Amino acid sequence: GWSGTNASPAPVTKKDEPVETSKAHRIPLSTFDIKDHNEAPDLAADAQGRVYLAWSSQTGADERAVFLSRTDANSEKFGEPTTVSRSGIVKTVSQMKGKTITRESKMLPHLAIHNENIHLNWVEALPGNQSVRMKVATSTDAGDHFGPAKVVFNGDKTRPTFTAMTVGADGTIACTWLDNRERAQQPVVAVRNPGDAVFEPALSLHPGQDGRGTCPCCPTATAPMPTECFILSGKRAWGPSQSMRAVSISTVRSKSAAAAGGRSCTHACGIAAAN
Repeated sequence: GWSGTNASPAPVTKKDEPVETSKAHRIPLSTFDIKDHNEAPDLAADAQGRVYLAWSSQTGADERAVFLSRTDANSEKFGEPTTVSRSGIVKTVSQMKGKTITRESKMLPHLAIHNENIHLNWVEALPGNQSVRMKVATSTDAGDHFGPAKVVFNGDKTRPTFTAMTVGADGTIACTWLDNRERAQQPVVAVRNPGDAVFEPALSLHPGQDGRGTCPCCPTATAPMPTECFILSGKRAWGPSQSMRAVSISTVRSKSAAAAGGRSCTHACGIAAAN
């Protein structure tokens, strides 16, 4: 366990000792997913004890899809997956150290639950597969059906990566991602207030040192605060040749918490380390 705590150390399993898998629920993926190291599933649970699992899988040479499965209340068995959305794939080609690198867009699904609202977001290709947009869809019947997906932002040659989503106590939704709209990766947030049908314009949190952006391969994260402020964290590069990394924390007030002074945005450096 951690030093200074009463936590017990994790049990050690010998190499030849069988591992209990009777409660494991395995979901088959496609052969296209074998080399995918960027997509990750997401889990959430509601007050009734239902557990929701969302993930993306490449279903064809030029198609991905977002799937959802859930358990019944206080059950450990997941139901049959349902397809929530399908998308084309945006492919970009670049040169790096003399090598040709092809990158493909991911759907990056996330779940967030507020009362009976099950929010699911993802990134999808625009028609023509030249750019992408982020969407959020909401279910009010435990994931059996989702309403029309709402656009978080329309991509204009952007490539959102390391996305995240959270929902506050008042129902405010915040989506974050890294965005290269300013020719450098920057953490960005878009907020939808309770009762609103659309998201507010996306807000860049900080440009990085001298406007050179943040670390392009570091995750963002969001969390609601009791004061209805959202804390968004990621890593930014700084120092000579941007060889150092530091955690940046930004605070974005929800509409109800910032009614007097408007929305605010601050950032600070946390623990720093050499790259």
